[in-house]
Amino acid sequence: MKFISLTTMINAVLLGIVAAQDPNNQPCTQYETYGCATMAGYNNGNPYLYYCSELYFVEVEKKCSCPTCCNVINGGTKAKGGSFTCS
Repeated sequence: MKFISLTTMINAVLLGIVAAQDPNNQPCTQYETYGCATMAGYNNGNPYLYYCSELYFVEVEKKCSCPTCCNVINGGTKAKGGSFTCS
């Protein structure tokens, strides 16, 4: 009985680690804007470009290739005079 409980706990921890490595559907604060972020264990530590949906969830748009390759100006939307780069 204790063995099953320990196995269940280990699986729950491992599933949490795997889920934490994908930023999609994580909450964000400024809807309908773009942003750059990093997450441990995702994209080799390089930033990614994301869009914050109208429901305040992250949608990864592109994985950037270097630590300084992501830049967002004025939320990245043309309506606000913004732009973004991610190479």
